[in-house]
Amino acid sequence: MRKLLCLLLGLLMVLSVLPASFAEETIEPEEPSSENTAEETIDAVSDQPEETIETIGVGTGDWSNGCGWWSQGQSIYYDMRQWGCLVVAQAKMLVMSGAASSNTSVFNPDIYYEWLLNNGYLNEMVLQNFNAPVVYAQQLGKQLVFEGPTYSGISDKIWANINADKYSIVKEQWGSGEYDTHWVLINNGASKELGYFRAFASYPDNHYMGTQDWTGDYLNNTTIVMTYSVPSAPVTPTFTFNEDNKKLEIGETYAQFGFYNVYANVPLSDITAIGCELYNAGGTVLASHEEEPYIVGGDHLVHYWLVDGSKDSADIRYTLIPGETYRIRTYVTYGGKSIITTTGRSQPFIVPARLPSIRTEEAFLKRAKPSKSETCTEPCRRRRAPAIRLPDGTQKRPAAAR
Repeated sequence: MRKLLCLLLGLLMVLSVLPASFAEETIEPEEPSSENTAEETIDAVSDQPEETIETIGVGTGDWSNGCGWWSQGQSIYYDMRQWGCLVVAQAKMLVMSGAASSNTSVFNPDIYYEWLLNNGYLNEMVLQNFNAPVVYAQQLGKQLVFEGPTYSGISDKIWANINADKYSIVKEQWGSGEYDTHWVLINNGASKELGYFRAFASYPDNHYMGTQDWTGDYLNNTTIVMTYSVPSAPVTPTFTFNEDNKKLEIGETYAQFGFYNVYANVPLSDITAIGCELYNAGGTVLASHEEEPYIVGGDHLVHYWLVDGSKDSADIRYTLIPGETYRIRTYVTYGGKSIITTTGRSQPFIVPARLPSIRTEEAFLKRAKPSKSETCTEPCRRRRAPAIRLPDGTQKRPAAAR
């Protein structure tokens, strides 16, 4: 009997312990680690290509992953993380257009956001002026043009921008509220390659796709296309002076020139005049003339200039002096500026010295004698005639007049 009582008491003690240990294991399950949470998040978007998955830190302010991967969730500012998609889209465009530096320590969405705030372009995360990127680019010495919004023909406008190498920042209106919107920059290269729209994505969280399809509901809900462009670099006109085709005719008191110039990258409407200047050997401008251009063959400028003081029809009314050295320089007035067309240097020429019209020894001697009609006094008859240098270099004194 005593043994039976001890056995029952031991059994009751065992039963009293078992429920307590079972409850402890059930009430305190193991908490999942943060690493497991991240893995579950990635699995949720694992249907995307693996190379388009990028993990970034929320609120780190680290933008070193490159502008194509920038997402508003990286910002150190709460407002940027929540509603900064437009700021990020514009920042991406500024870098891709070459207006802003790709060095993230010099430029990134946070730096651009601070600039927008300090210059009054943002009010409660609503952009007050879409010309802001243009002004920012100008401060960096770069050019960017805001061409304005498009509200209809959305797809056609985006394709037109892609084919013209312009930038499209589009607005998706996914809800009826003021903040139920999303802005992205269209990926021109990927869109052209694939034949449908791709966009550079931006999200508040720390996992996002660098680019995403902008089709289906995204495209159907797109209500505005903001177009930006980079103006073409100014084309430098070139004018080449052709030495082989110049005409040069020089007389004792006149000169005629024909200059043949070839030009490139020059719209004809921008050539308003051509001109010619006459210089002496010391570089002083003696006379000049300007007239409308004469175009030959679409890319040639051919002009003839007559320098003559005795002709009213001469381009430059100036009498040249025999034996003197002159220079001629031509120019083109292009875009309101004068461009020298004689390859940056003036063309020198020497006017030949006037030669005597009678060259024989007899003529020289005859010219030295006074004519019969001349009246001569006695002192004159006694005066010896001056010696004359003959063409062969010798000198001869004519006989005294009788």
